[in-house]
Order: sequence, then C-alpha cells, then structure tokens
Amino acid sequence: MHSYQQLSDLSVVMLEAARRGDWDTVTSTERICARVIGDLRQYPDPAPVNDVEHEERMRLLRTILANDAEVRDLAQPWMRELERILQSSKRRPAIPSFR
Repeated sequence: MHSYQQLSDLSVVMLEAARRGDWDTVTSTERICARVIGDLRQYPDPAPVNDVEHEERMRLLRTILANDAEVRDLAQPWMRELERILQSSKRRPAIPSFR
C-alpha cells in the first residue's frame, strides 16, 4: 500500500509542476515513478487485502490516473510545439558553406 501512496503523492508533485510549466520537475518525478512501478512489478500478485484496504488502493489508483490525465492534457500544447519545431528544422534546406 505504501508504494501506491507514494505514486499518488508523486502524481500530485507532477501535476503541480505541469501546472507551473516546470517540465524538468515533471520529467524527473516521472523517473522516480518509473522506479516505484518497477519495484511494484517485482511483486506480481498483490497481497490479499480487506475491503477497506481494497477501496483505499482503488481510490489511490483513481487519483493517480486522474492526475496523469491532467498532466498529459497540460503537456499536449507543449508537445505539439516541440513537434512543430522539430518538423520545421527538418524542412529547412541546408545552408551551403562557401569555402
């Protein structure tokens, strides 16, 4: 349960950073999330939980997914701009050198 809470807390950090446009923090926090998820994957079958723990796990997962969706929505304009910049640099003709 600790890992789910940690991911939920990290998702809040990412969302707040995305709202500020702090994409470096989003990226570094995403790396931490990947490590936590990797740790969770080492235990493929979660331990049995009672109904209260199950509901708490589901609440945390819904929070993580909602925060992730909002981060992605906030990132879309930035990603489109980056794609536009990359595409325009591919289309520029090479500048001949005069040696």
